[in-house]
Amino acid sequence: MSSAAHVRVELESGERREIPVSKDPRPLTDILAAHGLPLNTRCGQRGLCHGCEVLLREGSVLIDGSEVHAPVTVQACRAKPAGTVLVRIPARSHIEHRPQVGETFEIAVPFTHQPLFRPVPGRRDTAFAVDVGTTTVVVLLTDLVTGRAHSTRKSASAITSSHASTPRGTRQTSPPCSTPS
Repeated sequence: MSSAAHVRVELESGERREIPVSKDPRPLTDILAAHGLPLNTRCGQRGLCHGCEVLLREGSVLIDGSEVHAPVTVQACRAKPAGTVLVRIPARSHIEHRPQVGETFEIAVPFTHQPLFRPVPGRRDTAFAVDVGTTTVVVLLTDLVTGRAHSTRKSASAITSSHASTPRGTRQTSPPCSTPS
């Protein structure tokens, strides 16, 4: 039997992976990203959001020098494996590298008013407005002469709720469910 530590991973899709991590001082986010499993680290891995939360089902991790034991939900950006661990990555925490564009979004703005630039008479002037928010980007294409809105597109990322953590970087969870073999 090998004494090497591993991060065993379960995805909601049912996929399972095993990553060797002997003496790896990095947090789970870095270990998982290096093996093709990037997590939502929208706060820059500062432990300010809950985007990278994973369920620690077996084993223990170190968070700010304190050992935290399964079962518990932890912020992967703050958790370093303390031996072999089993983590479940919820779909909301796993980032897939592909554009996500919503096609069903509609802005009920038939006309735009007060453009920044005056249209040039006799020419067809078209402009676009971009609203870059925290979780959504919206683009509106408009005709500056008539004020008519031609088209809109929206791209949205996953929105997750925040939960209080005790201790910082962890959240209590119910005992792990049995999983079919």
